[in-house]
Amino acid sequence: MPSRNAGSNPKGIKGFDDFLADGIKIVVTEGAGVANTSGTGTWEDVAGRLGRLDDIARFRRNIVSYAKGSGASLKAFKAMDADAWITWPDWPVTNPDVLEQVNLAPERTIWRDVNVVISPEADPEAQEFLDFLITEQAQALMATEGWVR
Repeated sequence: MPSRNAGSNPKGIKGFDDFLADGIKIVVTEGAGVANTSGTGTWEDVAGRLGRLDDIARFRRNIVSYAKGSGASLKAFKAMDADAWITWPDWPVTNPDVLEQVNLAPERTIWRDVNVVISPEADPEAQEFLDFLITEQAQALMATEGWVR
């Protein structure tokens, strides 16, 4: 999910192909071998989704920051006055003063699941919480942050 500075879009970014133009500054989230974040490799999934290696190479040329985690990515996005950040939908929802969501075309969209595991030693409330997560009430709550089931 690309994001860009709210309120303006001087380069007219509307979708993935705009990221391949010369001079576009993109921030991506990577663990850099130090951290395993949910965003690690997501930009490669988006760029390589159609099987065109040239898309990956052209996209990579425009990356100005490989930040270690989403918080660091947001800081880099602001500090570098970047044009785009490949991130999850909750960031533009919770930071509308800084970010504006630009949706990817369906053929470029990446879907990830949320995995939850309960330890055999967990309190009974853990199972109650897991049961809650699949209710309509929980889904409505998750949607407020940009997450859909």
